[in-house]
Amino acid sequence: MSDKTSFLEASQKLKNVASQISGLPIKYVIAVDFVGFQRLIGYGLDGIDVEVSQTFEDPWYPIAGEQLNPCGHSPEEIAQLTAEYSGFELEKQFACRYEQLYFPQGMVKMEGGDALKYVRSRHSSSDFDRSRRQAEVLLGIRRKLFSLNALQDVPKYFQALSQYVSTDLNLEIVEYLAPLFLDADQFSSKSIVLSTENVLSSQKNAAGAFVLVPQMGHNQWQAIKDFIQKEIQ
Repeated sequence: MSDKTSFLEASQKLKNVASQISGLPIKYVIAVDFVGFQRLIGYGLDGIDVEVSQTFEDPWYPIAGEQLNPCGHSPEEIAQLTAEYSGFELEKQFACRYEQLYFPQGMVKMEGGDALKYVRSRHSSSDFDRSRRQAEVLLGIRRKLFSLNALQDVPKYFQALSQYVSTDLNLEIVEYLAPLFLDADQFSSKSIVLSTENVLSSQKNAAGAFVLVPQMGHNQWQAIKDFIQKEIQ
């Protein structure tokens, strides 16, 4: 089975599940891995401006390739630390494996690596806050595409940027949809957040991990669909 076939099968399952939960028709998928994400923003778009809604700091962002660095500890010291600590508290004993992130409130110019760190950071906030940061980066990408007048020649930019992503869109579909994008900058964007403050409940599964389920019960999606419809009206 080719990578393309595997992607198409996986994307179809993803679209089916997303539609089942949201009640919205999901026709196409665009997926990007970490490398593609950095190249898309850094090379494809030459950086983006992200409106950071609140100052963000994370003193414990892992440095790639440093996860086994002993940080000057001897094998005996590492054994002692391992006996005394566990989980993230153990990792904190190896500070050289981490870097501190800081993004001030306001418009921030981000290259690919900066944007990836901003959307991935977990230690200083919740998953819901991480979703907010991811939405801010998406708006930054949208803003950059508008500034490049990319929507005046959607097929050209689709071909240029598609090397960084996987998608079930093709050039024929993009050319058909292109006229719809010409006035896209005249419309505002709205983020709808599903959280424990509206339609979700935080619970533990059989393995002891925290999971989010509908407040109405497992696989009961109607309240979520109704909430989304109300928000987009």
